[in-house]
Amino acid sequence: IVQDATEIMGSPKMQSLLQEVKNRYKDRYILIDSPPLLTFADALTLSPYVDAVLLVVEVYKTTIDQVKRALELLERPLLGIVLNKAPIPEKPGYYSSYYYSE
Repeated sequence: IVQDATEIMGSPKMQSLLQEVKNRYKDRYILIDSPPLLTFADALTLSPYVDAVLLVVEVYKTTIDQVKRALELLERPLLGIVLNKAPIPEKPGYYSSYYYSE
């Protein structure tokens, strides 16, 4: 049983593991799944060792302000955003587009 996952994520062994994986798989993307950024410190602990971020947000729950705050905290390039728990259209072939502008 892990007592402090955040401590393990920031440990020298984890740093060494991440560096080894990056060196071994230079031509591939390495994805690290972490708990919600604004709730747990794991992602922030790992952020110095990643090149970019793929942010997963929950539709109708995650706010624009939360996304902005998460990106400010991480200070890493954004690869993209995955929209999780989006409703499935009722009609086959139905298409709708959403966008955000300032």
